[in-house]
Amino acid sequence: MNLAGQGGGREQGFVLVMVLVLIAFMAFAMGTFSSWVNKELALSKALKARMETEVAAFSVKQNFLYLLSKGSLKSPRGLDFKYKNGKIPEGEDEEDEVSYLALHDKDYVTDQFELRLQDEGGLLHLQKLSDAEKKRLLSLFDVEESDMEGFIAKLKDYVSPNPTGTASSLGGASPSDYKEAGLPPPPFKPLRTPWEIKRVLGWRDHEPFF
Repeated sequence: MNLAGQGGGREQGFVLVMVLVLIAFMAFAMGTFSSWVNKELALSKALKARMETEVAAFSVKQNFLYLLSKGSLKSPRGLDFKYKNGKIPEGEDEEDEVSYLALHDKDYVTDQFELRLQDEGGLLHLQKLSDAEKKRLLSLFDVEESDMEGFIAKLKDYVSPNPTGTASSLGGASPSDYKEAGLPPPPFKPLRTPWEIKRVLGWRDHEPFF
């Protein structure tokens, strides 16, 4: 019997197992490292793209501010660069878009952005409209004529002082109606922002508005 030979075989087997374990560990470590590197590369690319977008957006904003300082806002066309003395220069094409920027929400497309510019002159102050003007506005948003009085009444109840806490307009809405709908009660004050109209019963559920 060769005891030395058996001992040497066990040692070789143990070394082989250790080598295999070491290889498996290294493969796992390399896979983990590779996954981490790929994730960091993807994150770096995303951060770079975001930074480039923010720089481009800043540049567009600065260019517009420069144009704002050079143009005239007294033109019926918008921000005009050739408008003088209340008249479009003779021979100037009224639709020549190179010489002005429209301020009525028209699309302007750059390499990375879609811009729409609008000044206050193109906006309606909802709370200053007469009932007749409100009805004309509602008709543009597919509100049935039979429902218009209810829309106007609910808006009036939302913004008007109301110490009694009851609906003061026919077809209006009281705080209890808002509570039943799971909404904050009316503040009985003018709208603070245009988007607050989304809190007014009736208005908030009419999709064409939004």
